[in-house]
Amino acid sequence: MQKQVEENRAVKYTNNYTVAALFPHDPPTEALRRELSKLKVEEYLKTVTDRRFPKRAPFWVFGREYFSEDVYIKLRVEIVDRNYIFVMSFHFSTVGFSASDFPYYSGEREG
Repeated sequence: MQKQVEENRAVKYTNNYTVAALFPHDPPTEALRRELSKLKVEEYLKTVTDRRFPKRAPFWVFGREYFSEDVYIKLRVEIVDRNYIFVMSFHFSTVGFSASDFPYYSGEREG
C-alpha cells in the first residue's frame, strides 16, 4: 500500500520499492525488523519533531548504505500496550549522505 506522501515521489524513492529491491526474498516485516535491530549510533543523522503530531515522540533519522546506495530510515518508538517501533520511512535517499551528516560517525565515508 502506497502512503499518501509517496504519491508524487519517483517509484525508486518509495518504501515498498526500496524494501523489495534490497530484500527480494524476505517478507518486508521481517526484513525491516532485522535491519532496524542492526542500526548503529554511528548511522544516526538527527531527531525531528512530527509536524502533524508534535506531541508524539520525535522521529529518529538514520542513514545506511546498501550496495553503494544511501537509504534514509526514519522511525519513532512509542509505548502502548507493548513497546513498538513505527517505521515512517525506509527508502533510497534522493540526496547522498556525507560523513559530516553523521554526528556520531568517526570513520571514513565516501561522499
